[in-house]
Amino acid sequence: MRLLGISGRDAFEGLLEGNAFMMRKLRLMRARQSMNTPGNHVAGLDELEREIAMLDFHTDIWPPREEWSARLVGCDDWSTKQLVSLHLTWYQGCEDPFARLSEHISKLDVATQGKRIPMDLD
Repeated sequence: MRLLGISGRDAFEGLLEGNAFMMRKLRLMRARQSMNTPGNHVAGLDELEREIAMLDFHTDIWPPREEWSARLVGCDDWSTKQLVSLHLTWYQGCEDPFARLSEHISKLDVATQGKRIPMDLD
């Protein structure tokens, strides 16, 4: 597995109004939409759904501020000349993104969750 790129951003950037509960609902909606595209995975959806179910609409506990995404590729099968490509997204507080990336990858079956793409052998 190779890391092609990793980037982070302030997930609250551009937020003019809203509350902590609605921020979580919006994240969940975007994550589900993203995961409809083959090769996309958003880590932590089960935890997010549990938070939404437990929290009051007027909660003042904000979700993690940082949104990270990584592009990964692995050589899955030389006989079929295909690669597996995965775009992984996750949210976290102020912590090491590479440690979290490693943690998320260890829990994934990249071969089934990634998108198969032909190798460019030219």
